[in-house]
Amino acid sequence: MDNRNSAIVLKEEFKTLLKNSFGADIALPLIEVVEEGAKAPVCVRLNNNKLPFAEESGLEIGRQVAWSKGTYYVEGGKVSGNGQLPSFTLDPLFHAGLYYVQDASSTYLSIAAPVVSELLDDFDGCGQAPCILDLCAAPGGKSTHLLSLFPNSILLSNEAIPKRVMPLCDNIAKWGNSNVIVTNSDAASLGRSGLSCRLIVADVPCSGEGMLRKSEEALKQWSPNLVAECAALQRQIVSDIWPALEDGGVMLYSTCTYNHIENSDNVAFICKELGAEEIVLDSEYLKREYNILRVEHGYQFLPSLLEGEGQFFSILRKKGGACLGASRGGANRRAAKNTDIKNYSNFSDLQLFNKGSAELFALPAHLGEPMLKLYALLAAKGITAKMFGTAVGEIKGSKIIPAADFALSATLAKELKDSGNFSLKGLSFATYSLDYKCAIDYLAKEKITLSLAPQGYLLFKYKNLGLGFANNVGNRINNLYPNQRRIRTLLR
Repeated sequence: MDNRNSAIVLKEEFKTLLKNSFGADIALPLIEVVEEGAKAPVCVRLNNNKLPFAEESGLEIGRQVAWSKGTYYVEGGKVSGNGQLPSFTLDPLFHAGLYYVQDASSTYLSIAAPVVSELLDDFDGCGQAPCILDLCAAPGGKSTHLLSLFPNSILLSNEAIPKRVMPLCDNIAKWGNSNVIVTNSDAASLGRSGLSCRLIVADVPCSGEGMLRKSEEALKQWSPNLVAECAALQRQIVSDIWPALEDGGVMLYSTCTYNHIENSDNVAFICKELGAEEIVLDSEYLKREYNILRVEHGYQFLPSLLEGEGQFFSILRKKGGACLGASRGGANRRAAKNTDIKNYSNFSDLQLFNKGSAELFALPAHLGEPMLKLYALLAAKGITAKMFGTAVGEIKGSKIIPAADFALSATLAKELKDSGNFSLKGLSFATYSLDYKCAIDYLAKEKITLSLAPQGYLLFKYKNLGLGFANNVGNRINNLYPNQRRIRTLLR
């Protein structure tokens, strides 16, 4: 993907479709803005889980995005703290999970969350933590946002395309939450699994019209045939996953495209054929305060009206009010009895487990049991968890080799700030703060020389946030940062 800043030429079929979708009064200014090819404003969404523990970041954030608390436009499109850095990749705090770089329009979850929370509170007698499914989750923007908005829920973050799963896991690990399971499955398999979700976010694959001014590839690939193919795929995906949504549960249907075929028409299909009702927001307020456009069956972000790219979303509720999760709980409990996962020990707000193997991982103490049941339910259907809670380390004899993800845990950050140390039988390490140059060298897996560093495992920190682990064996520092996460382009 390239950040375009030169004029582009749109296909006539695309212009006609926009006029059919919005009318000329709205379509013509939109066409003009897209053809200008101007860069979209850069935004970062701060991680409130880590913000209290971080030292002054130096992040040059400016105005808050009006509809998304905690999301800010970055002045000049750069970050600071060590002078002006041309790339977020060269900011250690980005790798520590202090913020996520995300287009302003794609933070529409902030608008939907209050309404969704009120709807979900209507469930009576469920007696269990709600499960939220982010169906098409990579690279992780909406998953990390959901973790911030619904911290007491279990997030099932799924990505169907295998090569996109590792970046998803990496971004979720950086965010530092443990109430999450990552899977690599198709919607049909999840829909047949017996999964019971109170909220499903379906940010479905689309023709990408909202990205045309940023992506040369999207511009070349667009065609009326692509729109038709995407619309059909979207209907199939939603139909496949619909059984996993509880009666009375909520689906957020969204795309990063403009046309009514993939947006309003598909929402009409969901309502008519699947049994959904649209939840209508205060459209006058959204228009007056944010310039978000009300369209048939949903809401549209347009770069001609606001500072952000193209995004459509609709809030849908599955008709009925019964909590199916309660009725499916028996199956979950039976599956849990057969799992080889057992309690290992307790640590602060986390509960530690192993799976009958050398891997040790952590779950939130208050969500441990329902997460284990969900894990067992998925496993029984052949759906393997690619990430389960937070990896803590690998058990080797009486010792534990720390895992990279544990260094990024928000709970660990809180523990170290509150007590100043860490103690767990079999796992011990000292903390060591790095300056900017050493932090970048560590993240790039370059050679590091440290003075007065204690021997053994070290948790490297930058501005008080964990980056990862290393092992000081005396004559050298063994860098334990994962290869797939390392910085590959450095300033020289």
